[in-house]
Amino acid sequence: MRNGRCILCLFCITLCASCSRLSMGMQVLDGNRLVSSGRLHDAAARYLSVGTESFDAVGAYNLANVFVRLGQNAAAEPLFALACASKDRRIAASAWYNQGVAWFAQGRYQEAASAFRRVLQGFPGKLDAAAAYEAAIAAMPKPDEAGLVEGGSMQEGPASGGTEAMNLSRHSEQSPFSSAPSTAAQHGDH
Repeated sequence: MRNGRCILCLFCITLCASCSRLSMGMQVLDGNRLVSSGRLHDAAARYLSVGTESFDAVGAYNLANVFVRLGQNAAAEPLFALACASKDRRIAASAWYNQGVAWFAQGRYQEAASAFRRVLQGFPGKLDAAAAYEAAIAAMPKPDEAGLVEGGSMQEGPASGGTEAMNLSRHSEQSPFSSAPSTAAQHGDH
């Protein structure tokens, strides 16, 4: 008789736990419905009502996407990180892709390219990720745009030839290359 009560008690506990998971699942489904109808704030509230401590990769992914659509990228990043760590490679790839899109929109092209590359590592034939990766690479500043060549953000040196390190020389001090051979003795060693 005692064993029967223990089994009944375990059954009730399992049933309650299942109901709790079912209730959480219904909240998430309702959040998804709210997202599809454009009610993003309501969807975020619904996802959060489940409790962030019980979030799995899917819950984190859903809420991260809502936060991005609301312009709350900082709130989305840790949630994307949780989803990107998912053992389900489809969830992880989707999270990497959407995180990459968010970073791209913020002008964080290097990070976006890295995120898209992670998607392609898991799904090499994913054309949208390949196109996004190429767009992120193309959007990165080129060396001449980053002040690494003459005409960039560096300053000209003084006309007196002072001792400031790593300044570009003034245009009047620059000489064109000569096709004639020269020696260091003729022009001074640089």
